[in-house]
Amino acid sequence: MWTKLFICFGLYIVVCKASGLQVYYGQAGKDLRLKCHDQSSEFTWKYESTQIISVVKSGRQTKGISELAERAKVFGSALQISNLKPKDSGTFTCITTDRKKQKSSSQITLHVFKVSVSVSPASPLLLSSAAKLTCQADGSPDNVTWKHNNQDKTAETGKTVALGNVEGSHAGKWQCLVYYGETQFEASLDIDVIGLKEHSNVTVKQGKDAVLPCTLSKSNLGPLRVVGGGWKQLSPAAADAPILPSLDTSNAEELRWNDDDIDAAEVTISEDILHTDFGISLIKVQPSQSGQYQCFVEFKDRGALTTTVTLEVTGGGGGGSVKKPGIPNNTVSVSVSPASPLLLSSAAKLTCDADGSPDNVTWKHKDNTFEGKSVTLDNVEGSHRGTWKCLVNYGESQSEASLDIDVIGLKEHSNVTVKQGKDAVLPCALSKSNLGPLRVVGGGWKQLSPAAADAPRLPSLDTSNAEELRWNTSDIDAAKVTISKERLTDFGIRLVKVQPSQSGQYRCSVEFKDRGALTTTVTLEVTGGGGGGGGGGSGRSSIGTPNPPTWFGLNMWIWVGVAVGSVVLIALVVAVALVHRSNKRRKMRMRKLRSVRKPLTANDYCQCNRPPRAVNLDRPVRVPRQQRPENIQMNGGYRGRAHI
Repeated sequence: MWTKLFICFGLYIVVCKASGLQVYYGQAGKDLRLKCHDQSSEFTWKYESTQIISVVKSGRQTKGISELAERAKVFGSALQISNLKPKDSGTFTCITTDRKKQKSSSQITLHVFKVSVSVSPASPLLLSSAAKLTCQADGSPDNVTWKHNNQDKTAETGKTVALGNVEGSHAGKWQCLVYYGETQFEASLDIDVIGLKEHSNVTVKQGKDAVLPCTLSKSNLGPLRVVGGGWKQLSPAAADAPILPSLDTSNAEELRWNDDDIDAAEVTISEDILHTDFGISLIKVQPSQSGQYQCFVEFKDRGALTTTVTLEVTGGGGGGSVKKPGIPNNTVSVSVSPASPLLLSSAAKLTCDADGSPDNVTWKHKDNTFEGKSVTLDNVEGSHRGTWKCLVNYGESQSEASLDIDVIGLKEHSNVTVKQGKDAVLPCALSKSNLGPLRVVGGGWKQLSPAAADAPRLPSLDTSNAEELRWNTSDIDAAKVTISKERLTDFGIRLVKVQPSQSGQYRCSVEFKDRGALTTTVTLEVTGGGGGGGGGGSGRSSIGTPNPPTWFGLNMWIWVGVAVGSVVLIALVVAVALVHRSNKRRKMRMRKLRSVRKPLTANDYCQCNRPPRAVNLDRPVRVPRQQRPENIQMNGGYRGRAHI
C-alpha cells in the first residue's frame, strides 16, 4: 500500500514539474515579465504555435515576424512583453535544451485585462456642476473600489462615482482599484476643478473708484470654451446707474469686452485680450450704487460660473477711519496670539481693538461671521488660513482692519509598504518653508510599536546651533539608518534594508519654542522578500511585480555574475602564465647542466688503482725478450746454463 502511495505521489510531482503550469495576470498598457521553468542558455518562446524568440547557446537571438515578437525581449531566459494588449491573452510555451540535448517545456497562461478611468464631462470640471467618474474593466471583476488623493473612499464602490455638486476638494488624483480574485489592477485620472476666486465685500468712500473682482481660479481651461458672460446689478439700479459690460465672443480666439454703450467716464474695462480676469472698475461711485453685483462666465455645453460682489459706498470725507461724534479718531487694529504662522491643532485668539464704544464688532473669514471683539480658535485647522477682517460699526459709520493668518503643519502622507531587504523612506516635512518667528528647539523619530532587539536607533534633532538645524548623528548606525547631513528643511529618514520585525508605527515630532509640537505617524509594512511574475508550478496567480534593478538593460545579478566570472578568468590566465614560465626556467636549467662536462677525478688517471687484468689460461705465457732463443745465442746464453 505504501509503495503504491509513494509511486502515485512521485508521478504527481513528475507531471507537475513537467507541465510547469503557471498563471499570470497583466494589465493592458503595462509591461510584464514571464519566467521560464529552467535557467538555460538555449531556449525558445512560443505564443500558441507561433514562435516569438529563439536563443541558441552562443547567445544569438532569432525573433519571429509577429507584432507580439516586436514588443518582446529576453532577460536571461525570461520573456518581457512591453505594452500589453488584450489580444496577448493566451498560452505561452518555454522550450529549453540542456547540455545533453534533451528538451523540456513549460506552459504559462496569460490573462490581460484592460482597466481605464474616465470622467464626464472631461476635466477640468466647473465648480458646483455635476460629473460622473466611470471605471471600465474587462470581464467580471470581484470588486471595484476608489481612492482619492491616496485616501480610501469607503463610501464609493462600484464602477461609477457620481459627483452631484462638484467642489474644490474633488480636485486631484482619482484611482480605480479592480480586483480579480487576489490580483489587483488600478487606473488613475487627474481631475481639475475651475471656479471663480473667493473675495470679500467691497467698501469704498463716496467719490472713490471701486474695483469689482471676478477672476477664474485656473488659467489653463483645457477643452473649456467661454461663449458669454458679463456683469449685472442684482439690486434695483438707480436711474443714473452706469451700463455694465458684457463679453464679446464673436472672435473665439480673442475674448474681449463689448464696449458698445459703455461710458468710459463711469466704467473702466480692460482693452486687452481677456484670459482669466474679468474684473471691472466703477469710477467715482455714489451711495446710490451700493448693492449686489453679479459676474457670470458662460462655457459651451457646460453651464456658467457666477460670483456675487457686495458694494458698499460710505459717506464722503478723507482719511482711513470713520469719525463718530465725541471721538476724535476711531482707530481699529487686529492681532492674533500667538503670532502667525499658527501651528496645526494648536490654540489661538484673534483680538480686535477699537477706540471708543463701538455699537457692533464682527469678524469675517471667508463665508463665516463671528460676533464680538475676540475670536478663540481652540483647534487650529488648515481652513483657518487666510484673511480675517474685523468690522467695527459706529452708528452709520464703519471702520475695518484685516489680518492674514497662515497655518503650518506636517504634510499628509500615505502608509509605507516595502519588500524585505529594500530601503524604506519615512516622510516628515513641514507644509511651509517660511517659519517666520517660529523656532525649532527639538524633535526626532521614535518607534511606537514594540521594537525588536536589533532595531536601529532612530535620530533626534541637534539644536545646539540655532542657525543650522541638523540631525544628531551620535549612536546612529549609518548601515541601518540614512539621514541628511545638510541643513534640515525635510525631516524624513531612510531605513536601510528593512526586515519584517521593523514593521509598525513610527512617530516624527518637531518641537517649537513656546508653541508646542507637530507630530505625524507613519505606518511601515514590510512584506516578505522575493520577486518575479509567477510562482513555479504551484498555479498561483501573479501580477507583474517590480523587476530587480537593471543596468544598461540587464539584470544587476547578471552583471555580478559577469564580474565574478571575469575575476576567475583573470586568475586562471595569471596561473597558467606563472606555470608556463616556471616550466620554461626548469628546462633551460636542465639544458645548461647537460652542456657542462663532468670533471674527471684523480682515480681515473692512477695506474695503481686499476683493477688487475684477467689472465687468459688458454693462451701461452709470453716469454720475455731477453729469454727468447735468438737473444740467448747472441748474448752467450745464461752463463753456461742451457735453455730448455
